Amino acid sequence: MADKKQSSTILNLLVIIIGVVFAFLGIIQLLTGFGLVLPTWLVSVYATLGDPAVLALIGAAAWTTAGIGIWAIIAGIFLFKEEEWAMGQTLVILSLMALNSIPWVIAEFMSGAVNWASLFLWVYLVIALVSVVGFVYLLITSKRYH
Repeated sequence: MADKKQSSTILNLLVIIIGVVFAFLGIIQLLTGFGLVLPTWLVSVYATLGDPAVLALIGAAAWTTAGIGIWAIIAGIFLFKEEEWAMGQTLVILSLMALNSIPWVIAEFMSGAVNWASLFLWVYLVIALVSVVGFVYLLITSKRYH
């Protein structure tokens, strides 16, 4: 049996970390969507949303965000084992993360004054960059999984 090359530890860890962040965001969005009381720092972040329709939409989309996060954690763990299915799953997850984060970042920059102190801006900006770079990196190095 031929030995496989070692996978990228940095990418694997980033996929797991971003998976944890996405799962956390999804859970927080679920709590907000169900109207549960959040810590004051999260209440102030979500105060800008205010509109019940927007909060309901976030609650509905939160299931997807949490699911993507959980699957990213699983894929990141199995990337360490050089599983071919984990590489394919990671490509899908990274593309979904990019589709979730890039429009949010673009909308934030197009809104006028960018709030550089916003935690969500930095989270989604990092997720957008890592998902795009990670996707391209996995495509370039995909032969190691075959």
